[in-house]
Amino acid sequence: LAEFLVAAGLAVYLSRFDPGKGNTISRWERSFADFSYSLYLIHLPVIVFLAFIANRLGLLPPQGIAVSFLSIGMIFGGLAPAFALAYIFGRLFEARTDPLRRWLGALGRPPVTSTDPHSKDSFTATL
Repeated sequence: LAEFLVAAGLAVYLSRFDPGKGNTISRWERSFADFSYSLYLIHLPVIVFLAFIANRLGLLPPQGIAVSFLSIGMIFGGLAPAFALAYIFGRLFEARTDPLRRWLGALGRPPVTSTDPHSKDSFTATL
């Protein structure tokens, strides 16, 4: 049920965007989008590491804990360092992927020769 509510809330939120109207996303949304892949990669290892530390300190019983305000607080407490680390990781690596992609694309890419079916002339284009 919780997954359905999250999905429904996200669907309602995204439904406010109409691609035909040229909606722009806010600065807040853009800032999260800039490191979203880093957050996807980092959040689970960070939460697992923090759960391991909490277990070693005796804060988590071996059989796990029931869903309560404490468990929800621990999850949100684990997300805060995950967001911080993902932001740093995103600024160090993810933000530099576009220039690197352009540079790698320019290296040794052979020209592509194509013939237009409506003309007898051929042309060469670089992608």
